[in-house]
Amino acid sequence: MLKVTQVLRDRHMSKAELSRRSRIDYGTVVAITNGKMKPWPGWQQRIAKALNWQGDSAELFEEVK
Repeated sequence: MLKVTQVLRDRHMSKAELSRRSRIDYGTVVAITNGKMKPWPGWQQRIAKALNWQGDSAELFEEVK
């Protein structure tokens, strides 16, 4: 599982809400959060901003247990 998925769960935010807040197509958000697609750096930043993530945006896309 990617850290972004864990953060979404912890914040009770849906992938649809993340899509809306980040202005990234829903299908793309699903593919990114499921680890099927690597996000472009700009997408990483937009997702981090949508989640109010304070750390390095790349951390959101690392595997966690």
